[in-house]
Amino acid sequence: MDVKHYVGDDMRDIMDQIRTEMGSDAIILHTGKTRKKGLKGWFSKPLIEVVAAHDRTANDKQNDVDSRRLQAMELQLSGLHSAIERLADIKQNQSAAEINPIYSKYIDILSAHDVNPDIASEIMDKAMAIYKGGDMQQCVEDVIKEYLGQPVPISLDNGRQSVIIFLGPTGVGKTTTLAKLAAYYGIQLGKKVALITADTYRIAAVEQLRTYSDIMQLPLSVVYSSNELKQEIGRYSDADIIMIDTPGRSPNDIDGINDIKDLIKASEPTDVFLLVSASFNYAACQRLWQRFGDIEDIRLLFTKLDETDCWGTILNMRHISRRPLSYITDGQVVPDDIKVVDVDAVAAKIARD
Repeated sequence: MDVKHYVGDDMRDIMDQIRTEMGSDAIILHTGKTRKKGLKGWFSKPLIEVVAAHDRTANDKQNDVDSRRLQAMELQLSGLHSAIERLADIKQNQSAAEINPIYSKYIDILSAHDVNPDIASEIMDKAMAIYKGGDMQQCVEDVIKEYLGQPVPISLDNGRQSVIIFLGPTGVGKTTTLAKLAAYYGIQLGKKVALITADTYRIAAVEQLRTYSDIMQLPLSVVYSSNELKQEIGRYSDADIIMIDTPGRSPNDIDGINDIKDLIKASEPTDVFLLVSASFNYAACQRLWQRFGDIEDIRLLFTKLDETDCWGTILNMRHISRRPLSYITDGQVVPDDIKVVDVDAVAAKIARD
């Protein structure tokens, strides 16, 4: 408790001073009259004396209560503000759809292809900005093509060996995809191609690739560690292209993915392809990229497009990763069912009913 002593000529002035210094919660402990010390005091008018006190603890408690009330009000106001903004966004989108049913139509088309809603809205906002009447279909396709970018397939550097490694979760078709590209470069283009598999966790995977290598008459090595992989790459120094198959790994298998990264480090690849099934939803694409996204120079290769009518996965994964597209596969036939991504065809597929 703070106690102060006030002396003055006028009681009102003293009370004003107490309120200013101690607040309205101050308590008057004593009032009386006094004189100045010395001879002058005997001959002058008596002064008013007031002793006042302030209970700091009680006031602080009240301040804490007031502060908490203020914080609660601020949170409520913040929540109300956010709700108003969300309602405004909803209203704006509803208004866009009501004013221009074309907007709503293409949002529905993109959604039917499993394009993420935020990406679909971005695409349509850009398409509406360039739309001047006429062919809205072409505007939407042009924006999608801009999002997809230009594909980057394998590029053989004359005089330099290409080391190509294939990554991805279990069941996306890495072995078959490798065989398709090996057949194209080894048989159709006449390049010297060597195959290496590190997918020793599945006997069937080794046997599958061995069957392909026998048919195509291409050498095949089986490795069980990153050190063995490095040795085998050295053994194929005369090959134009070395293609490496890796074990499928779930995005939840952190140790397994780290083993894959060790293989990448040991192989020093010129080309790294991450295989993505066209059936993956947006959440699956995000999980996949969380695990593989720190690998440098990855390109995206999409498989199993023959198993779905929804091609939005290509757009979603490209948007999540910002990495270039390369190939798509649309069947099991080796080597026919693989091609470089045709962004015109993909955009047309996604933007149409």
